[in-house]
Amino acid sequence: MLSIPQPHTQRWHYRLTAADHAWHAAKLLPDASEELADVLNSAGRWFFHMEYGEEMSQKFYDAIETRCPNTTLGRKVLAAKNFTLDRGPWSGPLIEQLEAANGAAEDADEKQNQVTPGLANDSSAGTE
Repeated sequence: MLSIPQPHTQRWHYRLTAADHAWHAAKLLPDASEELADVLNSAGRWFFHMEYGEEMSQKFYDAIETRCPNTTLGRKVLAAKNFTLDRGPWSGPLIEQLEAANGAAEDADEKQNQVTPGLANDSSAGTE
């Protein structure tokens, strides 16, 4: 059992798994589509802080270059010679949903932490 490679033992392993899923998803998307450029750009960016990240992200960059170079996002990536932080039709709605969910969670936390007047824990109460 120990001879089987364990991907979860490598730092950033979840990015490798996500990028693998994104690569397979990209295979199903039509060439020259904004969605394809967005998936490839997003996944390529996930390797940014990783050791050997540049080498690992190269196939995503090459796929943009060959499959969707004339899309809005593809042109930006190729002009910058790097992945961009721009949101596209795939990542934009996902990020907006995450931001909305995080905002709702923060609002709920804030509401839960509010002290109701008259119910505050007053250590001086009853010590007269």
